[in-house]
Amino acid sequence: MSFVIGIDPGKKGGLCVLSSKDEVVHLEMMPIIDNEYDLNDLSEFFSFWKYKVSKVYIEKQWGYPKQSSTTTFEQGRGYGILLGMMGAWNIITEVVPAKTWQAGIYKNYNFTKEVQVKDKAFIVAQELYPEIGFLRGKSNIPKDGLIDALLIASYGLGRSGSIQASLQGIQ
Repeated sequence: MSFVIGIDPGKKGGLCVLSSKDEVVHLEMMPIIDNEYDLNDLSEFFSFWKYKVSKVYIEKQWGYPKQSSTTTFEQGRGYGILLGMMGAWNIITEVVPAKTWQAGIYKNYNFTKEVQVKDKAFIVAQELYPEIGFLRGKSNIPKDGLIDALLIASYGLGRSGSIQASLQGIQ
């Protein structure tokens, strides 16, 4: 059995491993200690999966016009750490812009323009993976990082040819 990994690389992002049968094997928030990426935990994660995974799909990161230079630097730093680790472990990686994976995942849904991007992700994730709890404790706020990592992995699984019938149009 092969696996794909989806990564939302932000500090509030997540890591998701899906089997070729579209089963969630592993799903966790990005490992962070004292507001820094937990390099040991990430290294152990990639070391464990390096021979089991067919490909990693990571959301492309870049700065935005009104984003502070500090935020842009931190975002790029984390993205670089993750790409560096995958390179060090010799794991095949595909960088996917958010709009690309979202278009692939949402193409079979008729969302109105009023529906926000994060709401779309939550709706689709709940439909495709109803067994997963996506809400944060008592606050009932969706865990965006987990949702995006899962949907990025789903996108990747569709691109590799194995996924639920509802996503077959991605290829």
